Amino acid sequence: MPTRRTLLRCGALGAGAVLAGCLDETDDSDPGGGDDGTGDSDGPADDFSLTVETVQFAARGNTEWKEDAVGNVVLADSEERLGHATPVDSIDEDHLEEVVGPFIEATDFDDSLILFVESGGPNLCHDVLEIEELAVEDDTIVGQATVIDTSEADEACGQAHLYPSALARIEMDGDDRLPETASITVTDGWEETATIEATLEDALSPDPEDLEGFVRPEDEPATVPAPLDCPDDGTERMPSRSDVTWGETAALAMRVDRLAVERGETVSVRMTNVTDGEVTTGNDSKYGLEVYTEAGWEDVRVYDADERGAAYTDEGIIHPPGEGFEWELTMSTDELETGHTELEVCPDLPAGRYRFVYWEGDLAVAFDLVD
Repeated sequence: MPTRRTLLRCGALGAGAVLAGCLDETDDSDPGGGDDGTGDSDGPADDFSLTVETVQFAARGNTEWKEDAVGNVVLADSEERLGHATPVDSIDEDHLEEVVGPFIEATDFDDSLILFVESGGPNLCHDVLEIEELAVEDDTIVGQATVIDTSEADEACGQAHLYPSALARIEMDGDDRLPETASITVTDGWEETATIEATLEDALSPDPEDLEGFVRPEDEPATVPAPLDCPDDGTERMPSRSDVTWGETAALAMRVDRLAVERGETVSVRMTNVTDGEVTTGNDSKYGLEVYTEAGWEDVRVYDADERGAAYTDEGIIHPPGEGFEWELTMSTDELETGHTELEVCPDLPAGRYRFVYWEGDLAVAFDLVD
């Protein structure tokens, strides 16, 4: 039986947008994450028959929600892909062992797909998702998914957003070609509706080894400048990072487009989500640009010591699989983007080995500035 460890073996992440789901004739006697009911529907779809069975997946709170998002849909053709792309951490342990695990174990991915849908509701009574009217049209799985308010009349509902989800197993007979796309019309608990498309490729993240670019030069720096000294009175230098991770963490990978640039040229740094789930980070200003000097790594930016310094907003940015931040750094004292209005470059940029560090995870790449 698939266990939480099995589903999590590739590191599924819990921060992401929301999806929606329940199924045809789903038993909602135990609504929300505890529903172990299933439903079945058979009917013609193109030149083969379609059999659908669904279970409730989870009903989670305290999750990131994409602005203006109604839901999200994942189409999976393997347990591995499903584990990557869904919030398995949110499944109740008993529900995982008794319902979700056996459901996945019983799926023959040679002739079946699993559809995961999640969406949101305004309170804790919106704890079920129904997936209905699934069919195949023009090689695309189509259907409806709706968040259900399961409260009784005059029942008081906890005032917190809830995000229920469900799985639908779609088995096809009579055709050896499984659809690779889905288009599901999702209605959330606020009665907002959107048609959301998914493909089998959506759940795949890039392999770090396939990313374009470089991590850092292999040789020692040809130039090591003296310690940085800003002649402007009353300035403080931004601190450098004590330790960094070169190139990639379990969730994010960073590459620089070239290993050496001349003064005034632009170097591009790209950070990419390499998981099959969404990753949440802070904003793209939370970085350092450091040069290796005789005193070690030093940030090239300073701020006015009489002011409060560089303050950064606390916000969450969601990165879908394969997406992330990109920075363009023009290596000129006057043209370099410092990432904050209170920061400036001082003294002038010396030739030498530079490293760009994104502070969350202290993820870094390096390149040389040559004269």
